Amino acid sequence: MRSSVKNKIIWTIALPIIFGNLAQTLIALTDTAFLGRVGEVELGAAAMGGLFYICIFTIAFGFSTGSQIVIARRNGEGRYADVGPVMIQGVFFLLVMATMLFGFSKAFAQPIMGVMISSDKILDATMEFLDWRIFGFFFSFVNVMF
Repeated sequence: MRSSVKNKIIWTIALPIIFGNLAQTLIALTDTAFLGRVGEVELGAAAMGGLFYICIFTIAFGFSTGSQIVIARRNGEGRYADVGPVMIQGVFFLLVMATMLFGFSKAFAQPIMGVMISSDKILDATMEFLDWRIFGFFFSFVNVMF
């Protein structure tokens, strides 16, 4: 196989992964651009809340990467009928995980963030941000399976 064909195959696989990982960075950039005009407290809250969200999201991302490896293996072996069950089980597992981490965040985000944030104003704003942001667990956890 020629080098240019190999490079094309690699870029065909790599580009969707690159764009998928770029999405979180673009969200953070948009938050900074808009919230920087609102106030320092809101900007700090979005930054701290975003970091908390990314830490939790990384758990789901790791599981989905493992599932995708199993799916790719089944596909490479020509066992196409075995791809669907892995995908469905992965989605259900991630929905259960999202529910558990949503509950964990509701119960323990305040004390965890309280250790890291010294300003009461920023802590209150961070918790207000997270009260809405953690609903994204259900959507983003399933999305990473695709």
